[in-house]
Parts: sequence; C-alpha cells; structure tokens
Amino acid sequence: MNDLFLTIDVRTPVRNLADEIHNIQCVINALCFDTVEFDLSHISGEQVANGDLYSMEDLLEILTDVYHWIKNDKDEGVELGLFV
Repeated sequence: MNDLFLTIDVRTPVRNLADEIHNIQCVINALCFDTVEFDLSHISGEQVANGDLYSMEDLLEILTDVYHWIKNDKDEGVELGLFV
C-alpha cells in the first residue's frame, strides 16, 4: 500500500476543472490497481468533479472502507507489538 501514493501523478496547484478531474481519476486508478480488489469503472474523476452524487457516494464509501482497513491493520499491529 505504500506504493499507492508514489504512483499518483497529482497536479498541483489545481488550476482548472481538467486538473481536478485528473487528480480524482488518479486516486480512483490507484485504488483500483493497488488497493481494492473490485472494479471501479463505474466511478470516474469527471463524474465526481462534476458533482454526480452516486459517484461521489461510491467513492466516499470506498475511501471509508480503505480507512477502516488501514486503521484495523494498525490496531492489530499495535496489539501484536509491531507498532508503537
């Protein structure tokens, strides 16, 4: 999972809608290829950037699941003495 953020080609500063779409799509692609094991083709950066509520809700749900997955892994590591 550490490679996730190394492979994202984020455009900063965001100057326009095209940059915003690109950045969101980078996150979706990174999640799709590096993190989750299911198809995310129903969500696009363009849909999210343009305010499509279903796409935004799906992406938020996936990000929430990833957060809980990371948090649970960390909590289990602390219990095992792997993390301080």
